[in-house]
Amino acid sequence: MTFNLYAECPDSERVEFVSYSFDQNPVDDPVSFIINSKERYSVDVKIGYEGINASGELVQSSVSIVQFQPVPDKYELYPNYPNPFNSSTVIEYAIPEKSNVSVEIYDLRGYKVRSLVDSPHAAHYYRRLWDARDDNGRLVASGLYFMRIVAVGETKTYTKTKKMVMIR
Repeated sequence: MTFNLYAECPDSERVEFVSYSFDQNPVDDPVSFIINSKERYSVDVKIGYEGINASGELVQSSVSIVQFQPVPDKYELYPNYPNPFNSSTVIEYAIPEKSNVSVEIYDLRGYKVRSLVDSPHAAHYYRRLWDARDDNGRLVASGLYFMRIVAVGETKTYTKTKKMVMIR
């Protein structure tokens, strides 16, 4: 009996295939696929198999859709969007390992305006909305602001700062 297993990701240019053959006793080895997705957030992956007997006839087949959660391979602070912004902006970042993460907003003078995040994070992609308010709930003035991430992981500490412009 031969089993052809495959995994197909909609945004990938290729399909991963694995083939197992056995005479009488099936193999209990795990099957793994490398899924290369361009998505930062969950994506549906098609997983399927075909069982073919010694005569070459298809005797079994099945297809399932599995939701795949990509894991980043490096720390990253992405540019906010929109930028410039009016009432709110989206801040996205990637954490490749368990880390303590803080994301803070500073004004042009270097004063902390808002603490958006201060918590442990698992390896994942994250998205936070800043509503152009300070820690006291007041709307901030138009101007140049800085978003800063500090992530202290098990193997690395990552710090990055990027500019954003708020226009009323």
